[in-house]
Amino acid sequence: VAVGGAVFVGWDGVGPAPSAAVSADRPPVDARVTLEPDTGGGWRVVSERVTVVVTRFGVVELRTPGGRLLRRDLPPRWWEPVDGGGGHWAQRSEVAADARYFGLGGRAVGLRLPDGEYPVPGEVGG
Repeated sequence: VAVGGAVFVGWDGVGPAPSAAVSADRPPVDARVTLEPDTGGGWRVVSERVTVVVTRFGVVELRTPGGRLLRRDLPPRWWEPVDGGGGHWAQRSEVAADARYFGLGGRAVGLRLPDGEYPVPGEVGG
């Protein structure tokens, strides 16, 4: 969690840079952030502006300091269709129906995408 409340979530020790989404002069990490055990064996990163909860099952939740859920990212899963087609990784994110998401792929008016699958720009492989 950065000083301004920005959150970077990565796996396997990956840092926020280099990235098309983060400038080289990114804000420093907020030194007041604390790591606390969460219920059910998970962990929470608590700051003044946001709380990041990581469950023992790999679910990542972004919450307000008051506990309101802003976003939930389920862990990536390997998906193999029943009909025998090629398998692929799938990842699901959940936000409230009236949420506005700003960032990569987001627009100032919010996303208006129908249900479905969308490719990740720059994704390598299938």
